[in-house]
Amino acid sequence: MRCSHVSNRFCCFFQAEDGIRDLVRSRGLGDVYKRQSLTSVSGLNNLTSIGGNLVIDGNASLMSLNGLNNLTSIGGNLAVFMNDALESLNAFENTTYIGDNLEVWANVSLTTLNAFHNLPSIGGYLSIGNNVSMSSLEAFENLTSIGGQFRVCLFLTIAAPAEEDMVKFGGGTNIKKKK
Repeated sequence: MRCSHVSNRFCCFFQAEDGIRDLVRSRGLGDVYKRQSLTSVSGLNNLTSIGGNLVIDGNASLMSLNGLNNLTSIGGNLAVFMNDALESLNAFENTTYIGDNLEVWANVSLTTLNAFHNLPSIGGYLSIGNNVSMSSLEAFENLTSIGGQFRVCLFLTIAAPAEEDMVKFGGGTNIKKKK
């Protein structure tokens, strides 16, 4: 795939019965759709920016997002939900801009968010939760501004950040510890 920029939203359709069949520009839906057989996004290695949303949702066999390593800018939301085998978000190490929300929820094998150390701000809200193997939020050491709410649903393995370590928020803050 010789694409380096998607000006609107990006959508990949994957066929469960035979693996990845085709990569197509969508009607503006912006999701990597739920399919059990998606194991790699390596064909996206030339992609450097997305003007809209990137949603990676419900891909039980996806262990890595390598292939998105050159992505520096996401104009809309970045959402990573319910990818049971996903262990790392290291592919986003070069991402320096998220124009709207960053959401990371229910990725049971994800242990850290260490990929976001180059991200200075998030245009919308930051929402993290139900990542039961996660033990650290240290990935955001260079984050200075969040345009919306900061919501973290914590498990007992993570310590809530100290108040003096909090960054500027445009909306409310909700840190909830689950037992």
